[in-house]
Amino acid sequence: MDFQMIAIRSVHDLLDASLCAVLESVDRAAALARSIQRRAPRAHKKEDRTPLTVADLAVQAVVASVLERAFPDTPLVAEENASAIEGDGGRVLAQHTLEFARTMVPALTHRELIRLLNRGTGSCTDQFWTLDPIDGTEGFLRGGHYVVSLAFVENYEPTIAMLGCPTLDLVMLARSGSGTWSGAMGTTDFERVTVSDVSTLRDARMLRSFAEAHIDVDRTRRVMQAAGIERPAVLMDSQAKHVTIAAGRADLLVRIPARADYRERIWDHAAGALAIEEAGGHVTDLDGRPLDFHTGRRFERNRGIVAANRHLHPLILDVIRACDRRSA
Repeated sequence: MDFQMIAIRSVHDLLDASLCAVLESVDRAAALARSIQRRAPRAHKKEDRTPLTVADLAVQAVVASVLERAFPDTPLVAEENASAIEGDGGRVLAQHTLEFARTMVPALTHRELIRLLNRGTGSCTDQFWTLDPIDGTEGFLRGGHYVVSLAFVENYEPTIAMLGCPTLDLVMLARSGSGTWSGAMGTTDFERVTVSDVSTLRDARMLRSFAEAHIDVDRTRRVMQAAGIERPAVLMDSQAKHVTIAAGRADLLVRIPARADYRERIWDHAAGALAIEEAGGHVTDLDGRPLDFHTGRRFERNRGIVAANRHLHPLILDVIRACDRRSA
């Protein structure tokens, strides 16, 4: 993807040694996930019937091990835990997870694997990390987009975002007040990226979740029609959508949940939202409210997601409100 980029900087100029180590773990974990994806991994089912792969667990263990060394007192709030590999039923999955995780954490034992995975059950305090080891597991299984997504939340606001994007061959970094930066996987040279300048909805390049079960497809189409958006929405899994908007290669994301009571999980948007904001865009819910990190592992006070550049964001919110009034 030919991203719009300016201002080359070394990552060592942007982060201290501890944060550089964390960013490197995200980069290496993304490479590990790509290696696992190429082996056609088997899908397992969690208790909520959502898919789980060995990559979800191995990546979480790798990143958690680095976070534990670099930031031992900071909680980790992550999507996965050790429940799938405990007991006799999880023995095979545990063995496969250890096999891959040991390529990055050679001395890892089964007991340590369980402990590292369960670190992800930390509390959402005034400072914590939030991790989605494979954001877009369905895309991962399908051969589509997925992202290793990590964010640091401080005083209930994301202040650092790190996203490893294997299918785009890039790592994206954002830091509050310092902009959004992107570099190829495995390198330390990063370039600053910005959102697009498209100013009319008619010309907007809109992104949409690939999996239709997750969103209200009919309402999304009605919003597009009312906005006069002429191009078909591009289907894309995971926070690869956020990365693409932050880099100026798409303009708009509208995520209308399939159920009115559904609330997004914080690890699905924390890093991507900061990347878009620091690149000059805006991210809110469907009602124009900022994402509220005070409510724990889900955005209980937010409904859906709207992400766009600064020109389009208020325009699409007006369209969504008008559509809501007509359907009320």
